[in-house]
Amino acid sequence: MPKRILDLENPTNTEDTIRVRTLGDEQIVYVCLSYCWGQESQNYCRLLQSNVSDFEKALYVRNLPATLRDSTWFVKTLGLRYVWIDALCIIQDDIHDWQEQAPCMGDIYRNAVLTIAATSSAHADQGLIHPRPAEIFKLQPCELFGRYLYGPVPSLYRYLDDVPIMRRAWTTQELYLSRRILYITEAFLAWECRVVQGAEGFPPGIFSPSTAGQGQTIPFLNFETKEFLRSGTATPQSTYESWQRLVSDYSSRQMTKEKDILVAIAGLAAIVKAMTRDDYLAGLWRGNLTNDLLWQSNESRSRSEIFAAPSWS
Repeated sequence: MPKRILDLENPTNTEDTIRVRTLGDEQIVYVCLSYCWGQESQNYCRLLQSNVSDFEKALYVRNLPATLRDSTWFVKTLGLRYVWIDALCIIQDDIHDWQEQAPCMGDIYRNAVLTIAATSSAHADQGLIHPRPAEIFKLQPCELFGRYLYGPVPSLYRYLDDVPIMRRAWTTQELYLSRRILYITEAFLAWECRVVQGAEGFPPGIFSPSTAGQGQTIPFLNFETKEFLRSGTATPQSTYESWQRLVSDYSSRQMTKEKDILVAIAGLAAIVKAMTRDDYLAGLWRGNLTNDLLWQSNESRSRSEIFAAPSWS
């Protein structure tokens, strides 16, 4: 369980407020939010040492950035009471609290009943819900009474991959480890779990024109690697290969604070360590070290002056 949670029912205040609760041994069902922070001025409502006691009493929903505010509405609409949002559940100016909670984020997302992904929002004050675009959608087939028909649906790549949340490094493990994900895009809602991946208009999944008659669907991006890591039954070699694909995805994303580069995938590394029983060496694995050291960058980069990892990582 997380150390803190947002309780959307505040019995001590009848106005539209929520509150931060510190959990002990209590077991609860909660939702997580995966989103892009943007600049601090765009994620302006954060848990700080100076406001912890105030937020534990009441936090006005109207004062939240739009994405956070919308997420509380979604959670309530689903009939749930608790949501975990990093900006409000980790004390942002307390280094000791951050060092304690940040490495646990993998488990926090993995144990959530659902993760809401603010797919199209570039920052915390942009909101979850956007006007749907009027465009000529790409054609994809659908099945009706045993026949496959073509109708306009949004591009899967445009709204699920080429979007802000997929460019943020921290969201990598959030979305890889979550058991169930509700993607809120500009054009449609999509969902993913270990059983099915679907979207509005295509609950069983998105069909590929080349496989329409065969009833085969297109898995969401990175789904195969996600499922591989979730299974916990793979061989060490195949696990190393999945890790390399994961790191390739992760390394292509943006990291605001370079010192966070290892802690932001600590949860994924813990999964691989449990599967391989190998020694984790700052992004590499002792049992696959000769292959791991062959990595290369596709772009020219200068090394940061801030130490975040060994030079060979």
